Amino acid sequence: MQVDLLEVTEAFVVSFGVNMTVIKTPDDDIGNFDLGIRRTFRKEESAGQTVKHLYRICREGALYFLDDCFEMEYCLFRIPREESQYGELVLIGPYQKELVDEYQLNLLVQSHRIPMGLMAELQEYYHAVPVILLYETWMSVLTAMVRKLYGDREVEIVLRESLDEYGDTNMVSSHPDEPLAVKLIEDRYKAEEELMAAITQGNMEKALKAQGKFRNFQIARRYKDPARNFRNLMITANTLCRKAAQAGGVHPVHIDELSCKCAKKIETLMTKQEADRFNLEMVRKYCMLVRNYSLQGYSPLVQKVVNHIDLNLVSDLSLRNLAAAFNVNPSYLSSLFKKEMSVTITAYVNQQRMKQAIRYLNTTNMQIQNIAADVGISDVNYFSKLFKRATGKTPSEYRELILVRSQL
Repeated sequence: MQVDLLEVTEAFVVSFGVNMTVIKTPDDDIGNFDLGIRRTFRKEESAGQTVKHLYRICREGALYFLDDCFEMEYCLFRIPREESQYGELVLIGPYQKELVDEYQLNLLVQSHRIPMGLMAELQEYYHAVPVILLYETWMSVLTAMVRKLYGDREVEIVLRESLDEYGDTNMVSSHPDEPLAVKLIEDRYKAEEELMAAITQGNMEKALKAQGKFRNFQIARRYKDPARNFRNLMITANTLCRKAAQAGGVHPVHIDELSCKCAKKIETLMTKQEADRFNLEMVRKYCMLVRNYSLQGYSPLVQKVVNHIDLNLVSDLSLRNLAAAFNVNPSYLSSLFKKEMSVTITAYVNQQRMKQAIRYLNTTNMQIQNIAADVGISDVNYFSKLFKRATGKTPSEYRELILVRSQL
């Protein structure tokens, strides 16, 4: 019965275009189990090392879902002892959850120092490896089949083991001084500079274009968990964006607020597609931050006054108090502020208070009188008057509109 089940298992995996290799001894030559990728990119003895490594890790009664240094996946289990005349180990693979794209290929080339002359063969390999779209179903069916092989006994599932004992240390590598390898590094830094320069200017179009280039140049994989790797890449990207916004003249308080929100979101990302989408969203948000809060080109005094207003809306922000806080003449401050900002200090203060009030109405259930107090206006009627002048609606009407829209 077990032998029939092995045949059924083989028929199942072959129907997906996946190889199934039966290993009989630790000295078996299974050089093409991986479609020959190791013979092309690694030292000749690495396939033999892989077999010995599989024998060392594979226990009876366990089903292993493995990955390797090429980002491919495999399944491994030991044939029950009573049927060992047919072989000892079964290795299923390679297969992939999703098709490897251009930026992942660049990652492999850089992290493993693969000669650029072998790029075409690497691309060919990834297009030849089948993609398992219904991955959870695939795992469930294989688990059920192996359980049957063991007479319906419970099977231990082992995830994230490595197929390769020595990681990528046996990888054929290009010399670090190879011109093409050096060019990859140069291009990566150039793309990084373009991205940061665009964010510093608040130029969203240029930033998104630069991001498209920059995502093709990623740092080496450091963890078995692919999610941890792309999260780390996103953390790096968040740091670059933060530095660019600071160079763009945005106050650290505003940068820190956005940076913290991005950092929290990054830790929730589960797939590369989610990471790619959020990467673009993050670049857009940093560009908007620069557009809304950049003080480049303004005099040091006006920069200080604007930042003080933005960060202290609840305080008394009259011209007299601001002039006293910065030890300048009120008339001089009023004139300089109007000249550079094109609005009076009073108008700017009211504008920022209304923006903050709108944010509260959009994101909280705070009572209107509490919102008024929180933006520095003690008279709720005066607050409503300013709000209607700015938006065309009273705070109550604005909140009702939000509720209606949320129900559509």
